[in-house]
Parts: sequence; structure tokens; C-alpha cells
Amino acid sequence: MKNSKKVSIIIPCYNAETYLEETLQSVEKQTCDNIEVILIDDGSKDRTYEILANYKEKSLREVIVIRQENKGVSKARNTGITNATGEYICFLDGDDIISPFFIEKLIQNCNKETYVSTYYSRNLVEVISLKEENIKIKKLEYQEGIDYIMLRKRNINFWGAIFSREILQEYDIKFPEDLIIGEDNVFMWNYLSHMKDFILIDAPLYGYRLVPTSASFQKTERVKDAILGIKYSIDYTNKKSDYLNKKLKSFMLARTKLAVAKYFVQQNNINSLNNFRKQEWKIKDFTSILREPCGTTIKIAAFLVTITPKIFYYILIKNKGNYKDVNKN
Repeated sequence: MKNSKKVSIIIPCYNAETYLEETLQSVEKQTCDNIEVILIDDGSKDRTYEILANYKEKSLREVIVIRQENKGVSKARNTGITNATGEYICFLDGDDIISPFFIEKLIQNCNKETYVSTYYSRNLVEVISLKEENIKIKKLEYQEGIDYIMLRKRNINFWGAIFSREILQEYDIKFPEDLIIGEDNVFMWNYLSHMKDFILIDAPLYGYRLVPTSASFQKTERVKDAILGIKYSIDYTNKKSDYLNKKLKSFMLARTKLAVAKYFVQQNNINSLNNFRKQEWKIKDFTSILREPCGTTIKIAAFLVTITPKIFYYILIKNKGNYKDVNKN
């Protein structure tokens, strides 16, 4: 497909040699022509740069390879934004994959005032084998779209969306480089504050791979960065989007705190869970979750964190750290 709007795909990579070639193959198989691929090697110590250089040499697409000292994924993505020349920008991690129709379906439906996103699946075979006739388009009002993301009716993250480079530049929207977890949500919420409506590509066009070496699997107190990130977006969206700002304060902050509590359980860290509950978790967090249509299991979890975190801990340990109706936190 020939698309008049140029799209830049930004791919940050750090020690990504295991899956990187598969990632790049999925980019090469895109049905659109007018694509710029920006590859940032963030100080890798394995064969990542060699794989990127080889891809640039053989690819039929416009490819830019940037090599920098290890400064983290946010800095790498921001470097990509700075060097992008596409009218629109998408992001892909160096161990994930995208459907051949990923760019085509996003670019067909995008404009500067509409947030267009697909959703992700952990079933990579499902993503690659998806047929075009099974891809549906769902138009949502702005507030409905915000609720759709926050209540996790689909696995929607910034990876699956397309962003106007003009909007990013005009409002200086970047990934916060002081956060190691939750930086992606800051970017997404801040961008969403400038949108007017929402289009969902209702099919899993992005394949998310669970990699044990990623930041979300590490035992670290920095998981609380996710809470700080929500607070960043609350400050940013103040006076920009009344509805989004209200929902971030009234629900998403509490929901993120609950996800942090779950993380400490997954890391078998009862001491951090208890300290977190004393320092961060408030009664109003429980009531915020109680008011939303977010599922009975989530509400029970919030209740247990409020009343008896030990039971919350042992129930999740028994279920291997997972709620039955939660896909990703």
C-alpha cells in the first residue's frame, strides 16, 4: 500500500540480540511503503548493533541507526523522536513484533485530533497470522475512549498507537527520563490530553513479548515510579483536559497504586508491601476503585490491601501473583 503520510517507527534496543531479527522482520513485512525506521542502540554489550547495521544494509526501507551510551529507554525513544522526519510516529520495542497490517490500519484512520490505537496480545502467533478481514474499526467518543483504556477493556498501551509529530513538537511531549517504570503511561496520557476523539483498531496488531530481564521483572523499589508518573500526568493535564485530569486523580492513581502492591507480591517482598501500604495507600484509594466499574476481583483486592494486606499477599502468592481478570498491570 502506498501511503502519502510518512511514518517513523522508533525502535529502542538494549542487549536485544535474542529477538531483534524477528522484530525487524515484522517491520520489513509492513504493507505500507512510506516508512522510516529509526533504530537506537542504547549502549548494548551484545550483537545488537551488528544486527542493526546488517538490517540497514539489506533493508529496502529508509533506515537510520543511532548508537549512544546507555541512558535508558526513555532517552533512546526521545532521541528517536528528535531524529524522526515522518508526519506520524509509532514505537516498537526491540523484542516485540507487529502485524503486517499494523502501520496500514493506523495511518488509514489517523488525524491530528484523533487518538488511534490497536491493542496488544502476548500470543505472537495470533498477531502474525491475523487476517485483514478480521480487523474491525471502532469509533469512540473522547470520554468513552479514556474509560476504555483505564478500565482495560482491551490491552491498550502507547506501543499500539500512532502519534502526530507536529503535536509532539508543539507541546514538547517526551518520555520522562527520570522514571524507569511508568514513563510510557506519562507519554500516552499527556498526548491524549490534546485529542478530541478516539478510534480503536479492534484487533491485536501488536505482539508483546514477556522478557524476564525487563525492568518490570526486576526486584526494585523503583516500581513506585509508576505512581510518580501518574502524578506527572495529573499536573500536565490540569486545565488541558478536565475529564482526563479528573479520571487520573479519581481512579488511575489508585489503580496504579494497586498495581504496585501486586508487583511487590510478585517479587515475594512482603516487607515492601507493608511499608508501601503504610506510606502510600489511603482509604480514599479504596473508595476510588469501589466507585468504578472495574471488576469485582479488583475491588476485592483493593479491599484486602486496605484492611488486611497479609491476606492479599497470600491469595496472590497462591495464584502465582495474578488476578484472574487482569491482563497486565
